Amino acid sequence: MEFDGEPVGAFVVIDFDDDFEVDLDSLHTVRRDRNYQCRGITMAYPEMLIAAMRQDLTKYGVEEARTPSEVDAALGPQSGTVLMIVNSVCGCAAGKARPAVGMALQGAHKPTKTVTVFAGGDIDATEHLRDQHLGQFPPSSPSMAIFQDGKPVYYMHRHDIERRQAPEIAQLLAEALGRLTPTHQ
Repeated sequence: MEFDGEPVGAFVVIDFDDDFEVDLDSLHTVRRDRNYQCRGITMAYPEMLIAAMRQDLTKYGVEEARTPSEVDAALGPQSGTVLMIVNSVCGCAAGKARPAVGMALQGAHKPTKTVTVFAGGDIDATEHLRDQHLGQFPPSSPSMAIFQDGKPVYYMHRHDIERRQAPEIAQLLAEALGRLTPTHQ
């Protein structure tokens, strides 16, 4: 890529004479003006920025699904009960959602597996999850869903997370898991 004839790394130049719409959840920048219908530029957060946020979940044994095929493998027809988390850089993910997952996984009812995608990090995996597996729900990050053999049976949107504290969110997850999973010894 070049700028004024000089090679440079990845960057985005925004011409403020045009109208732009920015979706920070997935870092999609869409240009809208008289000459173009829509042209999207997708950028991921730098890994060094989100690595610690990923570890906030993986330290509880949560598996990462970074590609669409990993999402499909996690949510296959015989996958059992899967807790799927859409992780995010926002404050409610840090202070509420991620700690709530850790608390919920300490309970008596555990999913077969717990998996996460990172909105703004695992862009293709997150889009695939939303489009192919959570299509009936509005996109949300953070969010949490429980699947039974690949079918969503419980969904917690960002709005359900923002208005609660981590222990309340953990309780809701634990109750949903209690209805769907046997007690582990």
